[in-house]
Amino acid sequence: MIRYNISFSYPKCRLFENLQFEYESGQVISLCGHNGAGKTTLLKILAGILPLEDGKFIKPPAKCWLLPSTGGLIGGLSLAAHLELTKTVGGGKLPGITEQAIQLLETERFMNTPVDSLSSGQYAKAAIIIMLANFPQLLLLDEPFAFLDPKASNRVCTLLKSLEEVTIIFSSHDLHRVESFADRCQIIKEGAILWDSASNGNNVDLDILQVAYDENS
Repeated sequence: MIRYNISFSYPKCRLFENLQFEYESGQVISLCGHNGAGKTTLLKILAGILPLEDGKFIKPPAKCWLLPSTGGLIGGLSLAAHLELTKTVGGGKLPGITEQAIQLLETERFMNTPVDSLSSGQYAKAAIIIMLANFPQLLLLDEPFAFLDPKASNRVCTLLKSLEEVTIIFSSHDLHRVESFADRCQIIKEGAILWDSASNGNNVDLDILQVAYDENS
């Protein structure tokens, strides 16, 4: 179980005030809401990048990886070079899911291309493979499907669903993807949780989700 109580302000904006919630380990949780609702900020807080109101940082309960919407890779390095770097830092080997991800996402043809020369979709695939190569236990994903075509999105979901005892928290505007991938959905509005599927037995129903999402307008 992961429990939080979060208060956070930007210099001219109070965003979260005693935001309380808890997640079951191993769940896939989606964060929805219009732009500016606080989804990305919340992910950065959970990753320990932004401090809470008292100036302290959250210490993730397990090995954590934040995948930003921009991917966060090192320009000039290829996917192969990133993996070699990961292997060196990780003690000389990569988890088996790395090769599985390379094959499933069909990245062999651009393994040696600098990441800043890749298309947006190729870059997104490379960032996901690097994330999996680090084998985190808490994944924080900011719009992970935004640049992926439907085939790649489905395959990424297959890879992520295969991870055992890994908690995944992701933001998305794709309600169909939320319905098919998430175990639980929370909708954020003005720094508060407007709707939580946990109140419905964690049933992420698209019709209910669309109605709840519309309440943000």
